Amino acid sequence: MRSLLKVIPESDMFRANAAFCEIDEVPDDILPSSLYKEPYFSCPPTKELKKFRVIFSTFMSSFQLHDKGLNAGHFNHNFLVDVSSAIKPETVVALTNFSD
Repeated sequence: MRSLLKVIPESDMFRANAAFCEIDEVPDDILPSSLYKEPYFSCPPTKELKKFRVIFSTFMSSFQLHDKGLNAGHFNHNFLVDVSSAIKPETVVALTNFSD
């Protein structure tokens, strides 16, 4: 995300964090791209969420995006970051929700 901030405006990116992630665990330069409504992180309304050009999410937090109405075919690309340290069910959540 940090490298993309150099070429894509922050307003075009959203970072979906786990709802109960501690706010101090999110780097200061990424926090503005997140939605924090004390005491937890959240997702914006569907209409606003669909306007973002790039959305970052943990594997398990991707269900929030699907729950908001982003389905298979919405994204042009899905990148699974740190997949080598993920367990199979975590990767399946992201792949089944967003792959055609």
